[in-house]
Amino acid sequence: MESQQNVDDALRSILRYEEVLGAVALSREGLVLGTAAIDEQDADWIGALGASLVGAADRTARRLGAGTADNIIVGTSARRMG
Repeated sequence: MESQQNVDDALRSILRYEEVLGAVALSREGLVLGTAAIDEQDADWIGALGASLVGAADRTARRLGAGTADNIIVGTSARRMG
């Protein structure tokens, strides 16, 4: 449980930035590892989106010979998610 506490503490520390509304830590498979200021249903949605995006970005990067995807940022009309 100590590692779970470390994840939760790290996510909560990100909330000190005014522009951050919430934080979610995901596995590459989209499993939610921890959250801060995000409800459970939204975390599950973000996990599904994250798994899909990471898979597509990773396959594309490898196909192009660019290594593996390690960071994904989604821009919206109001904010960025990444």
